[in-house]
Amino acid sequence: IEIPAQVSIVGFDDINFGTVSVPALTTIHVFKQEMGEVAVRRVLDHVRYSDSKIKMKIQVYTEFTERDSVRELL
Repeated sequence: IEIPAQVSIVGFDDINFGTVSVPALTTIHVFKQEMGEVAVRRVLDHVRYSDSKIKMKIQVYTEFTERDSVRELL
């Protein structure tokens, strides 16, 4: 299978190996520091308001880093 001619590959978490692989891996960069801060705040809220039945959806910002493992669409 030829990458990206036959199939495109996208990774997640922007590990360093993605920049040195051939072809270089397109990836989704996650801001781990910010995600950790949100997680800690959520845990503390859960402890403080343990009687609450409120459900929450949390979204974190990510960044698409295009490299050579995806084919350009014309």
